[in-house]
Amino acid sequence: MLGSILAQDRYLPRQLHTRGDRLAFSNGIIALAAVAVVFIVGYGANPDRLIQLYIIGVFVSFNMSQTGMIRHWTRLLKTETDPAVRRRMIRSRVINSIGLSCTACVLVVVLSTKFMEGAWMSCLLMVVFFVLMKNIRRHYDRVSTELAVAEDDPEEDVLPARVHSVVLVSKLHRPTLRALSYAQASRSARTSTLEALTVDVDSGDTAALRQEWEQRGIPVPLKVLDSPYREITRPILDYIRGLRRSSPRDVVTVYIPEYVVGHWYEHLLHNQSALRLKGRLLFTPGVMVTSVPWQLESSERRRKPVEWAAPGQVRRGDRTGCGAATSTMLPRPRSARAAPVPTANRAARKATSDEATPHPRPQCHGRHGARRRGLPCRAAVRGGGGAGRPWRPLRRQARGPGAVRPARAAR
Repeated sequence: MLGSILAQDRYLPRQLHTRGDRLAFSNGIIALAAVAVVFIVGYGANPDRLIQLYIIGVFVSFNMSQTGMIRHWTRLLKTETDPAVRRRMIRSRVINSIGLSCTACVLVVVLSTKFMEGAWMSCLLMVVFFVLMKNIRRHYDRVSTELAVAEDDPEEDVLPARVHSVVLVSKLHRPTLRALSYAQASRSARTSTLEALTVDVDSGDTAALRQEWEQRGIPVPLKVLDSPYREITRPILDYIRGLRRSSPRDVVTVYIPEYVVGHWYEHLLHNQSALRLKGRLLFTPGVMVTSVPWQLESSERRRKPVEWAAPGQVRRGDRTGCGAATSTMLPRPRSARAAPVPTANRAARKATSDEATPHPRPQCHGRHGARRRGLPCRAAVRGGGGAGRPWRPLRRQARGPGAVRPARAAR
């Protein structure tokens, strides 16, 4: 809670003020748990060493709170004119002054006796946290001032003269075609230019790319950049910076095709050049970077389809539609479900079903308590009660005058 209040006042990162899905400050709880683990491991979970940190922090907070209350009453006394209210404020200030003197004496004693036993760590951490929070607040204030929209600034409403769209191409495959299609769809014919850009690191691959580009008849010009040292990032950066220098009022949009993978180790095999280039372009003013994803099969994460069983299949023992290995059935839409059967045909349909699929003889497994009490199960007595009938234990039986209950006989 304290971290969330400090984060709201911009003395801590704003993430600590965010509530989780359980309406708790999840980020603060995780950070507090991590710090607690570090202290427990560092001090070997020894309470005698950890208590030194607690004592210093507690009495420093007591001194600060009492000092704050004294300043509070002093500020109110400067403007208050009612004698009764002034006497109450003076009394409260005297109480807080007594409390400050007591806590200050305890703090001095603790610092003088426990400083070398571990209390110095608390003093050092207090100074570090104070400087850190001041710097965080200064950073947030500077960013807010920089991002504020000025009312009389005419440059805020000026639109770019043109938009240069550049699609990076390594080879002609499906991700590249998707990036080209997206760039063409996002292009404005009057104020935008579109071109594909590739780097010549291998003359054979570049010649094959040009030939395939012409064979497919792609209506986007392909520009090839020379790279004597077979470097990819620097020629692209130099070309884009040249566009910015030639037209400072223009905006350059770079489309980068990327693979979306499903396993962590696949990130080591793909998108390395794209990540390096994207990281360099983000620091170039006037350049917009657009990632065009292409999902590989490993990233689709398809869930197993839900199996569907027709009404009565489980009861009749027919497992072909639910859980069988013969076929996998998806849930039928509501429009494809069968209409309700008329009442007149239910009896004939039930008789046909009973003749075609005889019901198995039910057995009592003791779930109804009949075996424990020594009573026969009703389903077993009837020899297979009809479908859908409840299998309840038969509590009473017809017996003669001298008959003994089975439960008593068992005892």
